[in-house]
Amino acid sequence: AAPDGSMLAVAHSMSKRHGVSLHPVDTVSFSAGPADGMLRVGSAFHAVSFSRDSRHLAFSEIGAPGYVEVVRVATGACTSRLENRYAPLKPKGVAFSPDGRFVAVALTPNVVRKGVTASSGGGLAVHRFDAALGVIAPEPTALLRGVGGPLDGVELCTILPAIPGQPC
Repeated sequence: AAPDGSMLAVAHSMSKRHGVSLHPVDTVSFSAGPADGMLRVGSAFHAVSFSRDSRHLAFSEIGAPGYVEVVRVATGACTSRLENRYAPLKPKGVAFSPDGRFVAVALTPNVVRKGVTASSGGGLAVHRFDAALGVIAPEPTALLRGVGGPLDGVELCTILPAIPGQPC
């Protein structure tokens, strides 16, 4: 759901009729209404995440080669598209930092198949995000990759706010 509570985003996968949809949320009952259409249509969308100010929506697409796209919620216009450079890993989860300055992307193979196994590893990439323009920086500020460890099969990610007085 959007941080301002006004809408719900849904990533549909395995459907050629759907893709990424936005649903208005009634602020009294908290029920989601029908989508006014699809922001994007396709069968390989995986995750959605609103920016802190609810003006932008990021979503991942896990086809070939895969990408993370940011759209302006009010218009559906693309403001940024980050192409996947980490094959055979795909961009799965996407999350904005609480301060709105960064985007984290979880990376893992799509499925276990011949030549691509869970031991192909996984990763997390953290990129700067320009909230005014809705643009993800192309180069990560941090990249964690691993094979045979805790990053294998990572699908989702989030960035928690810092706790005052505690080390990060």
